[in-house]
Amino acid sequence: MILPHEKESIIGSLKAQPGFFEKTIPYRFNWIEQFCRDRSTEAIRASEYSGYQQFLAELEQSNALEHWQIEQARETLFWFLRKYLGLEEGKLHSEQYHQVYKDFNEAISKTRECIRVKHLSYRTEQAYLSWIQRFARFCGDRPMSMVNSSQVREFLSHLALNERISASTQNQAMSALLFLFRHVLGQELGDMTLTLRAKTRKKIPVVLTKREVRMVIDELDGTTQLMVQLLYGTGMRISECTRLRVKDVGFEECILTIRQGKGNKDRRTVFPKSLVEPLKFHLDRVKSLHEADLKKGHGEVYLPESIAKKYSNSGKNWIWQYVFPSGRLAVDPRSGIVRRHHVLDKTIQKWVKNAAIASGIEKDVTPHVFRHSFATHLLEAGRDIRTVQELLGHADVSTTMIYTHVLNKGGVSVTSPLDDL
Repeated sequence: MILPHEKESIIGSLKAQPGFFEKTIPYRFNWIEQFCRDRSTEAIRASEYSGYQQFLAELEQSNALEHWQIEQARETLFWFLRKYLGLEEGKLHSEQYHQVYKDFNEAISKTRECIRVKHLSYRTEQAYLSWIQRFARFCGDRPMSMVNSSQVREFLSHLALNERISASTQNQAMSALLFLFRHVLGQELGDMTLTLRAKTRKKIPVVLTKREVRMVIDELDGTTQLMVQLLYGTGMRISECTRLRVKDVGFEECILTIRQGKGNKDRRTVFPKSLVEPLKFHLDRVKSLHEADLKKGHGEVYLPESIAKKYSNSGKNWIWQYVFPSGRLAVDPRSGIVRRHHVLDKTIQKWVKNAAIASGIEKDVTPHVFRHSFATHLLEAGRDIRTVQELLGHADVSTTMIYTHVLNKGGVSVTSPLDDL
């Protein structure tokens, strides 16, 4: 177990570790505390067998934790054993089973299977497999048995130096390769600090004035106009809007419930009263479409894995249908079932861009701009920043603070000395 004098030292070291955000420190210490519950740190340091793989396996088997929580525990314990206790990397890996595949195609196939077992989203599956395929091309004819963390460092550095990708894109590539090595190859990548990192640049969000918002909305009509009105009126992300289900619209209380938003979190946001009747009219047409699908033997919508298992026949229920369904039926790429999916994000992106151009607005307008405008206009109206934080679903208020920078115009609200001449 961790002694009182060790707690302060461990927490201090966690705070000093680059990449460990302060808000995650209590959770990271909790993982360490759980791991050390039956053993002292000295006993762990002296042991040839750390047991951390067994600990992580037990976490995965519990079914009570999200994937990101297990990854956070894995990252934290690797740091604790390798950096804090100074355990040799070989000792950490001595208890692991290293799976060797004959080629990348076989490893990629196993990765797809592993992603689906862990119930990661289809979008995550596509992104991860795409990065692993790019990594495979980068490695060329090198045998899988010779692929290790050195090639990963070279690949990530190549992306930053030669392809000049953004920091967030490089992080996504890193996550994909971490998944490949940890869950498919049974290896830890080890210290990646020598990797050339893409530069993170601070971006000020694009915000429309109320007049500009009205101009873009007036250029649209029908379902697309209704969706953009919801984006601006609720602060939803485009993906949250397209995946909105009938049961999550609260007409009487004027509240929308966002399910599995960013970070797999649920939240509630305001629903504009002015959209109650237009949305009810829209849902009447969607319900007619759903009933027609049912008569043709279709009408089943995709459900999250846990819901599908618990309520096996809910997929055809009206309340689970998407508020903004696609105009045509399609084959689910995973199950092969013919379903009516939701409207695609890129469809709305195209219409918004065209509407902004037609309006003569000389800004880079995307659907996400309406979320920025929602937050900024609420703050301009004197709303409390904590309230805005909750409506947006930000885990940390510092993320919401960027809109106060826009509000204050970053110092450019002062009068230019030229105007005083």
